[in-house]
Amino acid sequence: MATIRTLLSRQKRLTLKIMGKSMNLVRLPRDAKIGRLAQSDLSLKIDTGRLLLKQVDDKDSQITESMLNVIVDYLAIGELFGGNDRGVNLFNNLRIGLKSKFSKEERGTTKSLRDFSLKVSKNGFSADDLITIDKDQKILYGHDLLANALYFGIGEIPVRIASTPLRNRVGKRAGFTIQDNKDGEDKGGIHEKFFSSEEIELIQATKDNIFFNLGLYFPGILWGPVCEYFDAIIGKLSKRHKVVSVEDYRFDKEEDFFEMLKRLYSWEAVKQDYIRMKFDYLIKHPLVIRFFSLLISDPGLKSSDGGNTVFSSVVKDMKEEYRRIYSRKVENYIRDVVLHIGDNFQHNRHILSVIEGVKESKDISATDLFEKFKNEKSTIQNIRGSSVDTIFELVSEVEKKLGLYNGSKGFSYGVVGNWIIRRRYLVRLMFSSVWGDSPVKIPSFTIDASKKGALRFMKALFLPPYLQGGTSAQSILVKNNIRAFYINETVPFTAKIMIGRTRSKEDMENEIAVREKILSLKAVNIPRIIMCELESAPPFFTEEIVSGRVVDPVRDEDLILGNLTEELWRMYVGYGIVFKGIGEAVDMSGAEETILKAADIVEWSENWCDKKDFIKRCMEILKSEALIPFSIGHGDLSTGNMIIGKDGNIYISDWEFATEMPVVFDLSGIMSKVPRTRELFKEKIDGLTADRGKMNILSFQDQHLLYAVSVILRWEDSLRYAKTIDRKQSAFLRKLYNSFGLANEIFQRM
Repeated sequence: MATIRTLLSRQKRLTLKIMGKSMNLVRLPRDAKIGRLAQSDLSLKIDTGRLLLKQVDDKDSQITESMLNVIVDYLAIGELFGGNDRGVNLFNNLRIGLKSKFSKEERGTTKSLRDFSLKVSKNGFSADDLITIDKDQKILYGHDLLANALYFGIGEIPVRIASTPLRNRVGKRAGFTIQDNKDGEDKGGIHEKFFSSEEIELIQATKDNIFFNLGLYFPGILWGPVCEYFDAIIGKLSKRHKVVSVEDYRFDKEEDFFEMLKRLYSWEAVKQDYIRMKFDYLIKHPLVIRFFSLLISDPGLKSSDGGNTVFSSVVKDMKEEYRRIYSRKVENYIRDVVLHIGDNFQHNRHILSVIEGVKESKDISATDLFEKFKNEKSTIQNIRGSSVDTIFELVSEVEKKLGLYNGSKGFSYGVVGNWIIRRRYLVRLMFSSVWGDSPVKIPSFTIDASKKGALRFMKALFLPPYLQGGTSAQSILVKNNIRAFYINETVPFTAKIMIGRTRSKEDMENEIAVREKILSLKAVNIPRIIMCELESAPPFFTEEIVSGRVVDPVRDEDLILGNLTEELWRMYVGYGIVFKGIGEAVDMSGAEETILKAADIVEWSENWCDKKDFIKRCMEILKSEALIPFSIGHGDLSTGNMIIGKDGNIYISDWEFATEMPVVFDLSGIMSKVPRTRELFKEKIDGLTADRGKMNILSFQDQHLLYAVSVILRWEDSLRYAKTIDRKQSAFLRKLYNSFGLANEIFQRM
């Protein structure tokens, strides 16, 4: 304990797990002192992004061997999960280069990487999965763990600290950078020229993409009052840090500039009066900004406000220095009109999103826009490492097996959100939205009649590039996987292609097995599977498209109450209802701390119950030994996944998340959309309790509250996933607020 007490001095904030329990060391000393922990039996969790940043070469910011291992492993995982076609070859080349320094077991194989990545994708890291680092946080062993954490969006990673530094362990290899490969030098066992120039560019681009996504590059803005000094400031910055990118933007309209300022300062909750004052000053100067990004290998992150706010001391000093220098050169200077730069990784991501909005508002050439799509800067961001061309190629491969591919150059497509839609088909969709229902509508694709929605359609129809795809599909949806829609066939169908990072062939096999079982029960109506090819490359299956319209919870309430509730209950009973403990449904480790943190993030409504009473009741339920009923569940049972067919029946689609789960958890979506179903399902659940006599079964209301609590407990995972797919943080916070709202509503009904 004396060792730990000596750590409570200054600077870093890290989370330690001691004998299975979490403790927060608010002030941990500089990196050099982390080595003391190697002599105590502790495992340490470090932020994934910070650990990656530590692998950068401090002197010239080159890609070091440690970073190279991580990026190549990341690319290999991408190919193993269908995201690119280059990673495994790079992985094998690097293993050859390391042959003289490492045993085969230490180097690893594609099989071992595949097996480990599949395990992480399903269950995360186990207690035995630890990265070994030295006291400078350089990785000694476990690059594949960091690569998996990056690929699957895991925010913190477990490490152990070794007392032997990296340089002492591997000698000259510690100084190897990717530049040495270009120069053809052999640094302690690395074979010269083992990557081509094209492969080096791919590695560099992948590393930059990861750094931008995690906010590890510090973005900055130089304002108009110092426009004549733009080059001098960038030149001065480049002497201390690597300048990753530099772009200038000129605003033609003052209102566009003002909107950009408001978005920029929304992060800091700055008062409108301050924004207006700054705007009034800046418009007296040229409406031009210079946007740049810096790699600061040691940002000197510190905490303030009782540990709630993290900031870079390097950035803080930088801003003060440049404000001091240029305040004398700017006429009628006011504070903060020279330099704006991110304070921490989250702030960095916010600034980047604002600048992306500025970029999208500017006119760009067809070539630039096409490259924007290909480099995943577009709305298609969920398949890492793949381009629009790759998507077309994958769909074409499936079409060859279906006998639909004709080998032509295909059709012209536009992009709307995550959809790639044939441009001619877009016109028909727009007409059908104006003149009513039409058989040409694509399931789950809705037309937004707002001004913003209309602009998106106009952009997809008339703004180049016109993506040329050699496919027969009317539309392609890109999310966790690819779905190609074929509306004009005799039997309209969709092909679901497994390529995303969140699904595996085993997941698709499970979905197919569940759907076959549900069809045999003749309880609920679901689209039938037409063809299944899970051993092909890529794996896929096809299912019929049910013609009809999406269920409306108000318009179709009577149909839901009269038919669907009974059909769902027949499904649960037919599949089999079993009773299990609460621990089978909810991960209760650190539950109270997680709920408290989540409650501090949201703005607690005055209409909600007392926060202490609410958390107390949540913990009572979580600690209860009562049982809850489990059965097969859809996993996303909302009206958006229901279609009223031409026969008047409700069909339930999208069974990809189907698995055994608490019955009330599965029903929560439909109960939220159609509140009157609650009493019907409460009667069913209460009936189960009566049938089991003295069995201790959690009440229906408590089960419903448990569901809301389970969503809150996953808020950190949800936030990481939202960042992975570039979903706005505001959308995530709104969902968390709604979860607390639902939980409070249930609590108040008790």
